[in-house]
Amino acid sequence: MKIAILGYGTVGRGTYDIIQARQKDFESLGGIQVAKVLMLEKEVDQCGLDPDLICTDYQEILEDDTITCVVEVTGAKDQGFLFMKEAIERKKHLVTANKAVVSQHLEELTGLANRYGVHFFYEAAVGGGIPLISPLKAQAKINTIDSIEGIFNGTCNYILSKMLDQGLPYGEALEKAQDLGYAEADPTDDVEGFDTLRKLVIVASLALGFPVLEEDVALEGISSIKVSDMDYLKDHDLKIKLLASFKKDGDDYGLIVEPALIGRNHPLYGIDGATNAASLHGNFVDQLTFIGPGAGKYPTGNAVVCDIMDLCRLKEEKINFTKRLKGSQNDIKAPYYVSLDSDQNLPKDWIDWEESVDGGKRIRTKEISRDALVGTIENLRKEGADIFFARIQ
Repeated sequence: MKIAILGYGTVGRGTYDIIQARQKDFESLGGIQVAKVLMLEKEVDQCGLDPDLICTDYQEILEDDTITCVVEVTGAKDQGFLFMKEAIERKKHLVTANKAVVSQHLEELTGLANRYGVHFFYEAAVGGGIPLISPLKAQAKINTIDSIEGIFNGTCNYILSKMLDQGLPYGEALEKAQDLGYAEADPTDDVEGFDTLRKLVIVASLALGFPVLEEDVALEGISSIKVSDMDYLKDHDLKIKLLASFKKDGDDYGLIVEPALIGRNHPLYGIDGATNAASLHGNFVDQLTFIGPGAGKYPTGNAVVCDIMDLCRLKEEKINFTKRLKGSQNDIKAPYYVSLDSDQNLPKDWIDWEESVDGGKRIRTKEISRDALVGTIENLRKEGADIFFARIQ
């Protein structure tokens, strides 16, 4: 099989290196050959590849009938979608790690692949090196998947782990994540939860059997957390995680990405550092938990190559999306931990206990409406309040 890799950044290089290193192992599959690598002209001199492999014009790849698979790992949103769409329309199989495109265009790309008779794989779009998408597709054919909880962002998990274990303030933990390459120079997508949201949209769509929308997801990131919040966690033997949560009850479903306090009995309690994990529940299979590296050159490249291998075997769980159920129902009731300024208050009848600390206050609420809490917090933030909140699992 001749493939073209679109993009020669971290994931593109990892994919290329693995394919080159395992050539003999691919002989039983008929062989996998990188025929072209698409990159920007400014990258050519530094890439170190054979000039015959380098391509700067995508049309060259599209018009080469010997290339039967396109591996899109550019990370671009609009351009990435166009690359994928044009590849499918030229009847080339598609493998991608581009979560932003898959999240927004899963139904369209799936429909196009079915129409043109090609395969569409995106294991690396969720969880990096964790094999999650293929098992989820298979389990969804047998089970009613009624819940999924995941730690889908290694950057956030690393920051939260460093803050808890070493007592680092948020800004310093973020800088360490950036120094290690876990966080981008602009970390917004990670720390404000957008990256996690996109991954939740993908897995929830597969679990439900129809594409959910990004606007279906209730969202809160981690950037407002303080050292004093971590002190509270240590005192109570709790950890905080940015959790992606999907729950289905009859025709209703909920999708939430927000910080959550979890205890030792939670299946994701021990997932620290840059590790990712996902735990799903099905009516027949019960609870399954997947753990592994959520990002990186070789873990993500490994997931891409596994998809290419499945393509060589023609092993794919086909998805045909059905009609949407009701809209997402995210107004759950739960107790929440809230830290806020000393001159700010929540309604008294919400409060289970309250204590003053470091010029502010910590509050544990009773079981209350999430929508009501978020509405109140948004109003306080408009007044300049610095507030962090997390659901208590």
